[in-house]
Amino acid sequence: MARHWALAVTLVAGMGYMAIITLLHSQAVSPIDEPQYIDYIDKVYGQGIVRSGEYLGELVRGLFACHGVIPFGVMGAACGSDMSDPSVFPFGGISSAPIYTPVQFWIDRVVGDAISTIPGIDQLAGWRLVGTLWLGGGLAFCYLAARRLRIAGWGFVAVALAFVASPFGFWTFSFVSTDAPIFLFGAIALWLTMRIARGESSGWWLVALGAAGSLFKATSLVAVGFAFVYLVVYRVIALRRAGVRGAALARGVFGRFF
Repeated sequence: MARHWALAVTLVAGMGYMAIITLLHSQAVSPIDEPQYIDYIDKVYGQGIVRSGEYLGELVRGLFACHGVIPFGVMGAACGSDMSDPSVFPFGGISSAPIYTPVQFWIDRVVGDAISTIPGIDQLAGWRLVGTLWLGGGLAFCYLAARRLRIAGWGFVAVALAFVASPFGFWTFSFVSTDAPIFLFGAIALWLTMRIARGESSGWWLVALGAAGSLFKATSLVAVGFAFVYLVVYRVIALRRAGVRGAALARGVFGRFF
């Protein structure tokens, strides 16, 4: 474990910082679609999935009215008044989250509710703190990839913590965000691509990763697609340098990785 001290420092400092930032948040919501995601999480136990054209529920209407959206303030009906008319809320009160599968929101709900059993952590904070776990997983795989590039020690710690403290880190991991698990999938894709290129893993693992990532967000397929393009180009260059041409080239490319 001592030789992985850089990872330990990064996880303790990065996840600790993100958890503190998250717990310091009020119930004002992020403008990056967080109300839509909170609504989905709130509904998964009762209905499993949010459908197209569905109205935002009472929880999110109350957040809009009483706590507002950063940095725009309160929206919709006045706090404490009748909130039964969805049309007075942003987006006409209609959820835009049905474009996502329920997988992440089930995870956020189950894990977040477990976190909220800790004294002093309310339910919304528990849901948000799941982002810290996505961050930790992503940092771990970034570390594995960095070691293959001979980037370790304080160099890795500095770059990783700069990422954590960036505006992207703040909005992605301290609020409910569909980008949080995609960071983890992207980091795994990078590490896996390095292993496949060196013949240490099968390309089918990348296929499996793309399928798993698509259950969270379709954009995860972009990272997998770039990985496949890189692997094909990498292998073509290697084979051409070895003098391989024609059909043998095609067989050599895909036969090696799969």
